[in-house]
Amino acid sequence: SPSCKRWIRAEALAGTRQERPVLRSAIVSEGHQDSQIRWAAKVLLVDQLDRTLLFRGRDPARPMSGTWWFPPGGGLDDGETPEDGARREVREETGLHLAELGPIVHHRTAEFSFGGRTFLSEEDYFVVRVEHFEISREEWTDLEREVVDEHRWWPVAELETTSEVVYPENIIELCWRFT
Repeated sequence: SPSCKRWIRAEALAGTRQERPVLRSAIVSEGHQDSQIRWAAKVLLVDQLDRTLLFRGRDPARPMSGTWWFPPGGGLDDGETPEDGARREVREETGLHLAELGPIVHHRTAEFSFGGRTFLSEEDYFVVRVEHFEISREEWTDLEREVVDEHRWWPVAELETTSEVVYPENIIELCWRFT
């Protein structure tokens, strides 16, 4: 597997886990009682050229809703910690085996529809420095093969000017602040 290095600024690691700075954001409508809660872990992989790996996907149940870019990661399995889920998701979606992640640097709550269902997603984010690598789709599920149109190593500076839809909304701040 590709070699992996991790750099996280010292100020992001000060104190105990509960004292570490965790950025928070929320996009939730008032009527989310019918939403299925989804616990998730996402990882912003940033390479030595300050590019972050993103996937462009779409909702097959709503083809007119367009596409959006998002980092590797996804829903947690029962009993899985955010750290273990993040490692598993990165391995499944990219082929990269991550030994360490560092702390959770962001928590996002978002409500969205996908596949005809509404989700209230509670997402924990990690930022990890890696050497550039080519992704593997070997462990992709049928659903991932259906909904992910492409992947790209986006220069973080280019994300500042794109008109594309990119999640999380504060991806630029997270990439610059924690790498």
